Amino acid sequence: MHCFEKIVLKSSDDEIFEVDEATARQILTPAAPLLVKDSHDVKQAAVPVKGKILAKLIEYCKKLVDGAVSSSGEYHLRKWEAEFMEVDQSTLFQIMMAADELKIQSLFDLTCKTVARMMNNKTVAELREIFNIKYDATDLEAEEEMRQEHPWAFE
Repeated sequence: MHCFEKIVLKSSDDEIFEVDEATARQILTPAAPLLVKDSHDVKQAAVPVKGKILAKLIEYCKKLVDGAVSSSGEYHLRKWEAEFMEVDQSTLFQIMMAADELKIQSLFDLTCKTVARMMNNKTVAELREIFNIKYDATDLEAEEEMRQEHPWAFE
C-alpha cells in the first residue's frame, strides 16, 4: 500500500479534517482547488461546504479509495452505501449539491438513486408530504384561488 502525505481540509465553517492524499484528491477539484503549504509545510485546502457535509464527503471518498484495493465485493459495498445514505432529507440534499459542485460523480449518482428510491411507488399526495410541497400547479382549486388573489399575474 502507498504511503500518502496528509492534507488538511478546511470546511466553510472552519472545521479542520486531516486526510490522506488519495482521499483528498477525490474531493479537491477546480471548485475546491488549492494545496498551499502553511508555515509548517502542511498542505491545506479550503472546501466550500460545511463541516458536517465535508465529514460525509471524506467518509465516502475514503471508502472509494479503500474500495479500489479491497476485495470485499459488490454486495458489501452496496450495503455500506445504503447505510451511508441513511441521513435526514436536508443532509441528503446538501450531500447531493456538494457532490455535484465538487464533481464527485459516483456520490452524486448515489444521492440521486436514493432520492429516486424515496419517490418510487408513491402517490402524488405522499410525494407532497415527503418533500414538503405545499402547492401543485395541477391542483385546479389552488390555481383558481391564486387567480382570485393575484389576478394581475394571469393577465
